Amino acid sequence: MKYTHKQSERIVKPKMHDIAPRIQAQIKTACAWYYQQFYPEKAVLPR
Repeated sequence: MKYTHKQSERIVKPKMHDIAPRIQAQIKTACAWYYQQFYPEKAVLPR
């Protein structure tokens, strides 16, 4: 009774969605520490 919504039979990887480049740049600038910690090979530091 607690979860009345339909639950998936299996776990499905979420679909990729596009993020506007301007917004992506703002996220990477604001959260640079996160990208450096978890994605060091992909980290692009703002100049």
